[in-house]
Amino acid sequence: LSIPTYFSLNILFVIVFDTCLHPFDMIKTRQQFHRVSSGAPLSALETMQQVVRARGLRGLFSGLRASMTTNLPGHLVYFGTYEASKQFQMDNFPDLNHTQICMTSGVISEMVSTGFHTPGDVICRRLMVYPLDKPRMSDIEMMKEVVRSNGIQGLWRGVRTSIVTNSPSSAVWFGTYEWAKSSLHKRAHVLGLDPHYEQFLSGAIAGAASVCVSNPLDVVRTLVQTSGLDTKPQSIWSTIRQQVATQGLSGLTRGIGPRLLVAVPGSAITFTVYELLKSLSLKN
Repeated sequence: LSIPTYFSLNILFVIVFDTCLHPFDMIKTRQQFHRVSSGAPLSALETMQQVVRARGLRGLFSGLRASMTTNLPGHLVYFGTYEASKQFQMDNFPDLNHTQICMTSGVISEMVSTGFHTPGDVICRRLMVYPLDKPRMSDIEMMKEVVRSNGIQGLWRGVRTSIVTNSPSSAVWFGTYEWAKSSLHKRAHVLGLDPHYEQFLSGAIAGAASVCVSNPLDVVRTLVQTSGLDTKPQSIWSTIRQQVATQGLSGLTRGIGPRLLVAVPGSAITFTVYELLKSLSLKN
């Protein structure tokens, strides 16, 4: 691969992709943040209308700049680590099948990259759930408030929860993609699918699978990262127990609709573009 070309194209893709899908993430996060004391949970449409009424369309992009700042290096580290880990395992562990290699690489890439994107994720999510009846805060103001209350380590609030949440999701995402792509490719002569369609459909299947597996822990991650700055973050299990006790098991499915709306087409596009960028970056 031509590394400069690959990184440049990836940066452009992340900017466009994150900007387009950020409003859906905003709605999902506000739904997950809902507490029983604040009344009945709003639907995704009602949540969007509430934000737009209070802040205008601009309100749907709260936290985008903070998210983008750390997502760019995080994305490059994530996919770079994935490719390096996959190649290393193929060279040194010939007994592993391809799906196992991809799932293991997915976990490793998530563990390595989480530290890069967590600070932006913390600031972004806190801005997303910031009360709509208060003057909006800028990314810098929110960062200063977090550091003032919890120190610099406050920017990595919930990092362990993020790793526990995203590692199995990443394993399922990559593993399902490679499995689906292989299965579709074997039937290509029957289905008459172009390779790009195979990648697109495989990505969509992988996106749906990873959301279904990870949504309960994604709810927990949101609650941990947006909890009061003057309180000690709860453990994963205590957060799960509290969520189930107050909202029932359905509380762990909060926000799954917007997540699927983002993940299915988003994952399909991501893998299709990912394969395209790799082919464009190949050295002649």
